[in-house]
Amino acid sequence: MTISAVPSTYAGTWILPSSALTAGQNAFRTTGLVPMNPAAEPASVSIKFLGHDGNGPSGPEQVSSISPRSTRTWLDVPGSIFGREADWDPILIRATVATLVARGQTWTASPTGGSYGQSVRAIGTAEAIGSTAKVIAGIRQDSLFRTNIVLANMKESNATVTVSLLLPDGTTATLQTVSIGPLGFLQLNVKDNLGVTNITGGSFMITCTTPGDQVAAYASVSNASTADPRTLLAR
Repeated sequence: MTISAVPSTYAGTWILPSSALTAGQNAFRTTGLVPMNPAAEPASVSIKFLGHDGNGPSGPEQVSSISPRSTRTWLDVPGSIFGREADWDPILIRATVATLVARGQTWTASPTGGSYGQSVRAIGTAEAIGSTAKVIAGIRQDSLFRTNIVLANMKESNATVTVSLLLPDGTTATLQTVSIGPLGFLQLNVKDNLGVTNITGGSFMITCTTPGDQVAAYASVSNASTADPRTLLAR
């Protein structure tokens, strides 16, 4: 990474709701990041590692310059950029161009060769969840699949978020209201944290209860045997 001075202002802000360099159930996950600058001028791009322990605003930050219409690829953000041996957290991305495109890839090397994992795009402020509810459809939790929902606070103030898990017929299986710290992170498992052990074809409905809050969210539905995940985005 080519380091440059931290800009005093940014034209755009995005967040990758989670990244990992850690062992999971039947997996060891690594996260890469691919930002692309489609603008006609160079972009200064800040990558800020927010951490999973509520200390997001004080997380380490690196700044790189990306040439016009150029793409950068960082294969292991927690390890190669921030020197972590094991960690997991959201990544805050800010740029001096408003049109930056960025995507994360969290993957596990297969013991038989190749790899598997999931790709999640960085979510901009215009796509974040606020006081208008958004939905993640296709939730499954049973003996064959498990589902986690990931919530990342895009603001440097506390966010209060209500998460409803709906059955296929529209009735509410459970509802939780949670607080997420400044630039904070929360991951909830449908079984362990929400208490629902058998649901197929359910949906999350997510909303922020305080005006001005902005939260990025997605769900990861993983095969219980292989740990192969699929990504479900909020709409």
